Amino acid sequence: MDIEASPTYQALPEHAKSAWLKAVRALPPAWLLPPATGERFEGRDHCLSRLNRYGLYKGFAVISRKVWKETTPRWQFLYKIY
Repeated sequence: MDIEASPTYQALPEHAKSAWLKAVRALPPAWLLPPATGERFEGRDHCLSRLNRYGLYKGFAVISRKVWKETTPRWQFLYKIY
């Protein structure tokens, strides 16, 4: 995978490219691929970490919040393209 050919890298200002490359190259290679249906996570924090590291590569960030449906808490994930 040619990380420097990614649209995110190409859109970065020159002064940010080396830090971005260092961060992305430190990720497990599988985390540069989209999350798969049925992918399992150890918990909410692990899931959020996985999504944000993929998002770093693709140019977006994910945030989460707890929402309540009747008396059951659930986690909602939202993303922001930057």
